[in-house]
Amino acid sequence: MKPRFLGFGVLCMAVAFSPAHAELLSKLLGVLAGPSSPYGVAVPRPLGATGTVEPSPPAALEELPQDFSPSEGDGVPVPTWDFKRLDILGVDRTQFPEILVLFAAKDAMGFPETKVDRDLLRLTEDEAPQPVLGVEPTIPTRHPGDPLSVAILIDSSGSMQRYLDSVQAAAIRFTQRLREGDQGAVVGFCNQPILLTPLTEKKWKLEKGIHKISPRGFTAMYDAIRMGAQNLKDCGGTRAMVLISDGRDEDGTGRQLSRTSLETAISAAKKAKMPVFAIGIGQDVGRPILERIADETGGGYLHSPEGQDLDRLYTEIARRLGRGDEGYFKLVYRSTHPEKDGSTRTIVLWNDKTRAVANYPAPRGLLWPLTKGF
Repeated sequence: MKPRFLGFGVLCMAVAFSPAHAELLSKLLGVLAGPSSPYGVAVPRPLGATGTVEPSPPAALEELPQDFSPSEGDGVPVPTWDFKRLDILGVDRTQFPEILVLFAAKDAMGFPETKVDRDLLRLTEDEAPQPVLGVEPTIPTRHPGDPLSVAILIDSSGSMQRYLDSVQAAAIRFTQRLREGDQGAVVGFCNQPILLTPLTEKKWKLEKGIHKISPRGFTAMYDAIRMGAQNLKDCGGTRAMVLISDGRDEDGTGRQLSRTSLETAISAAKKAKMPVFAIGIGQDVGRPILERIADETGGGYLHSPEGQDLDRLYTEIARRLGRGDEGYFKLVYRSTHPEKDGSTRTIVLWNDKTRAVANYPAPRGLLWPLTKGF
């Protein structure tokens, strides 16, 4: 074995001199190592899984067309946000032939399910129905799934001064719920939107951007929504905007301040498939407008009259975006094929009309196939 290790080491040193070869070797080692699992076993590779898309540099507001909105003829459907979903996240075969399946379920609005109906669950292994022994909610040791890209839009007009400490503290705690692979951006908006933190996975950069908020001026809210949509539209996985404001889009005289219209801002979010979760803070809030933005983009509206319950509201938004502890379940079934033959098994899990598909390798017995047929 020693010469083999030496030869492999020499190979690694040789390819290290070429960046292209080094990248190829890195990918090869990643494949050999295989994915990890919260249970210490192989995580199945779901069929048809998609990766993330490398984000493009943020676009400046001035570079965007003023008539930016999808029309019936541009081939961009307006989303209905009906994407009930089921994902198999991991398989534990250590108690084979009993198999534990970790899965995540989202409802028709895309929010994590708090419970599933066992009578609607069906599971097959290699097309054979399997007896389900039990299903219950769980909190996995780590939370796999789609990455999240979120734009945090904070009203920094002068009237927000009284809420500043509560807003910053709650927003920072919200960013702490982001997981490995998630991204965030911070946009402050007063007389115009400002990208305080470009898209990043680093939480300390998001916190730094939130601390840069300095209330002054008036409220260009629609321009901020449009900027948030443009900065996240090329990201893969789940995308969303979290907006907090105490008023309306206006210049101090009651007239709209943004160059972007309300309709264009909503269309930009819908075209980028980004729900807007809007928090209205204070007593004199432009609630009808914030509710319209949230409803038409598939997000949600929440109200904080005094700014004292922002943590609770941000926690609710995190839950809806899959960054809470709900929506995860473990299912145990006993395989009707108990042979330890090392074969690759295909399991299909159905929750009513929604299904998830994954593969897992059966263990291989020491005497297999000598005992086959006995």
